Amino acid sequence: MTIIESKKVYTQFINKTMYAEFLAVKYAIETLPKILLEYNRYSCCPVSITILSDSQVIEDFIYRGAGKKAYMRELIAEINALLELLSDDLKVTVKYIGDQKNQNIFHKASHNSARRAIGKK
Repeated sequence: MTIIESKKVYTQFINKTMYAEFLAVKYAIETLPKILLEYNRYSCCPVSITILSDSQVIEDFIYRGAGKKAYMRELIAEINALLELLSDDLKVTVKYIGDQKNQNIFHKASHNSARRAIGKK
């Protein structure tokens, strides 16, 4: 079963690509409990989940707490708090998609959708 949802993008952050990437990661983490409830209905639950990002610095920002701007540090802290909440039941990691980027159909679909959302395609 696939669950698809949408979330409003705030226009003041449209050109702040790293911020938008972190919002997407945060949204993915916030959506996990709903998805896990669906898995629990079928008596199966993953032991680990990896959220892939096309940003090369995503791991440094999240796991080392990097971020020059206050709003970025705040968002990173929120992401880490969400990861901490889930850590008792599940291993959730966020990492760079790497070489899979060009061959991954999910990456291509999300990339195209994001470009349409901001009016670039």
